[in-house]
Amino acid sequence: MNTIHNVTSRYSALLTKPTVLVFENALYIPHASKYDTNAVMIETHDTTTHISVIASQITEITIVHVTQGNNAQSHAHIHYTIKENTAAQITEIHCSTNETSKISSIETTLSLEKNSQCEYINIQDLGTDTECAQTITVQQEQNSQFTAHVYQLQGDILHTTLNIDKNDTQAHTALYGLSYPKSTQRFECNTLVKHNCTDCETVENFKILATDQSFGVFGGMIYVAPHAVRTIAKQSNKNMLLSPNARIFSKPQLEIYADDVSCNHGSSTGQLNEDALWYMQARGIAPEQARQLLIQAVVCEITDMLPKEELRELINSVLR
Repeated sequence: MNTIHNVTSRYSALLTKPTVLVFENALYIPHASKYDTNAVMIETHDTTTHISVIASQITEITIVHVTQGNNAQSHAHIHYTIKENTAAQITEIHCSTNETSKISSIETTLSLEKNSQCEYINIQDLGTDTECAQTITVQQEQNSQFTAHVYQLQGDILHTTLNIDKNDTQAHTALYGLSYPKSTQRFECNTLVKHNCTDCETVENFKILATDQSFGVFGGMIYVAPHAVRTIAKQSNKNMLLSPNARIFSKPQLEIYADDVSCNHGSSTGQLNEDALWYMQARGIAPEQARQLLIQAVVCEITDMLPKEELRELINSVLR
């Protein structure tokens, strides 16, 4: 318990929520967890956990995944069901201790029933020797709304895949992501959004800031089925190289088989604006402070989409 507390200390504000579920090496830790039985139902079996949101008001859930131990390997399955006419805000924190060489694999599924809403925040803040692969699969029914915020902040190799299936009309999706690899880290994020029905909307905005000798990857695909008319889809991936040896690979894609749609995508990779840096320094701002202010301006476009100020402050403190 003390180890878990030490690892999660920077996220202490999130651990005060009514529902906090703690997992250590993929196993549910009941004595470190708490939850409101009027808001959620939980079933666990080995490394598989089913969480159902049943309350009509917005239910806040904090999930803490801790990977610890030398050469530790874990594989977790987390299944969320957001029942009809309910709403949830789910914050997943992925962290690890400082022992060497750990591998974590997580399969997450979210089922959004009719008229449900889910805001899903995924924070990956792991040790520098930890590899983590997570697949997030979302099934959306009629008039459901799903928003995801993915933050790849720390780790050795991080690989996140988001698969979204829109199975009925008026299923709306917003995806936001920020990857910030440093040193020789490799962070990768891939998205696949399938518009299988009419009158659905998707907005994607992902950014990579790569420094030192790190490598960042984004791959995004929006698929529009032949009968999915009146689809609206926007995808953006704007990245920044913060050192001459950093690398970024971006591949946004649209696959459209229907008419009467509005879809666009775009990608760009650049560097900090030297003119802006010079301008700020000429007015007395120190070089490193000027650099951080420009980076913060890029980051805020993503962090400003977080639903609460405490989350925005937390992410920004980790990035500084």
